[in-house]
Amino acid sequence: MKRKIFALLFGLFFAMGNIFAADSSSQDFVQHFSWGLIGTIVFALIGIVMVVVSFKVIDKITPGDMAKQIAEEKNVALAIVYGSSILGISIIIAAAIAG
Repeated sequence: MKRKIFALLFGLFFAMGNIFAADSSSQDFVQHFSWGLIGTIVFALIGIVMVVVSFKVIDKITPGDMAKQIAEEKNVALAIVYGSSILGISIIIAAAIAG
């Protein structure tokens, strides 16, 4: 599945380059678009890694096994607290990346 998505994005990227290759302003657009796309992917990956790491740190700090509490014992309150903390951390990371 990942290969198909990558192939689709790769094909779209080069199709855009071939469509707009006629004049220099179009080439500038393609160049800026491609760098913007690469930057977006890199910063998205950095943000995802930071959220996962922060989730693991919160899991280590709090007592008990969070995954067991949520999955096996169906602790809805804990799931809401962890979900909201991940959402809050994600907003902070997004604001930091956006500048």
